[in-house]
Amino acid sequence: PTATATPTPTPTPTSTPTPTATATPTPTPTPTPVGSQGYANGIRWGTTIVSSSSSFPIGDFTQYYSSAQVQLGLGYFYGTGYGDTDPAIYLGNLVSAPSLCANGRPGYTGIPIDLAATVIPADAINNASIQYSNFDYIMFGTRESDCYSGLMPFMQGNRLGFIDFVSIDSNKNLTINWWIADAGVTQFFAAPSMAP
Repeated sequence: PTATATPTPTPTPTSTPTPTATATPTPTPTPTPVGSQGYANGIRWGTTIVSSSSSFPIGDFTQYYSSAQVQLGLGYFYGTGYGDTDPAIYLGNLVSAPSLCANGRPGYTGIPIDLAATVIPADAINNASIQYSNFDYIMFGTRESDCYSGLMPFMQGNRLGFIDFVSIDSNKNLTINWWIADAGVTQFFAAPSMAP
């Protein structure tokens, strides 16, 4: 009898494991504050449009505004305790009633600004000389009003800043320019004026 050949088993190929890709962590970017347009020499600046009767962010802070007489370019800016104002805010050069915008309401003495200039005025270079006070609210006038008082100095979270009340539209939205310095920075000469 002829011997039957025993078939040689074919080895099953072993699959090569596919390497698992290791995810490279993406660094979390530092958030840029709402409305921010620039940062240099310890000063951040920007432009923000604010709805009436609401809290709004500028830089790292929260503040509060409501409209008064839109057709005259008048509004109210509030101190600590209104809306979500945080941290506590202090107004520079507070003027008790009567003030420039309204006989019966407080206001402020601002820093004059040359709207044609390209940088913050020299008066604002040493912001540390401004007197800051706690306040409930002030009435302000925008650039379009008859009682525009210039840049409003403020201190919030031990940092100094300015607000320029630019305009209030027919929907009561307020446009502001703002500047906020890092802690310890008191000279604003390096910041642009953001004049139109």
